[in-house]
Amino acid sequence: MRRRLLIVAAFLLAGAVVNVAVAWGCAVLVDFTVAQSEVGGAKGSAHDWVIWHHDARAALRIRALATSGNVDEHEQYPQHSWMLPSWGPLAVQVRLQQEDEPFLRIADAYGWPRYSMWSAFGWDTAHWPNVMIDPRWSAILVESPMGRNYGETLRALPLRPIWAGFALNTLFYAAILWLLICGPLALRRFTRVKRGLCPGCAYPRGELNLCSECGKALVVGGSMS
Repeated sequence: MRRRLLIVAAFLLAGAVVNVAVAWGCAVLVDFTVAQSEVGGAKGSAHDWVIWHHDARAALRIRALATSGNVDEHEQYPQHSWMLPSWGPLAVQVRLQQEDEPFLRIADAYGWPRYSMWSAFGWDTAHWPNVMIDPRWSAILVESPMGRNYGETLRALPLRPIWAGFALNTLFYAAILWLLICGPLALRRFTRVKRGLCPGCAYPRGELNLCSECGKALVVGGSMS
């Protein structure tokens, strides 16, 4: 039993490692400039906000721009509360932001098949174009060249988990690793037993309950002796 628990723990740990690697790979490779986008609005204590969703399947970027009620000649955006994610600080920041805090905030989620990790950063007028980042949330990977849209092209490695997605993805990758590593061994063992061979060394099974070649217990009458 202890050995089986250790094997399960090892596969879960490997699944978590693959999960992080996939999320970071998405952070490096996904191009938000070609992602499907939606736009909406949100109300804060000091600002009105325009919210953009850039959905690239394995990556989601949410941009929140403080407008002070004046953007695109007073164009009205529909209020979509679902556009502010439950993970990360963006919803709280939009609601409580003060006048002197970053006017552009970005929250990214990465992972497949579910979003499993997130990062966040932002800018303010006084420090533009230098990004304001909390190292607990993300690690800046590549900064956009001057003259390009920072809100679309800057990348950051996510450091915080989205727990539900992280757990599901870890189980998913652990199962795949088990199938790749243990699946062929289990299939070989099953095939040997069906052919009347020792499951361990493939030596022909005799009358004994132990293999005469390797000493492994044999399957007799549908159970392991």
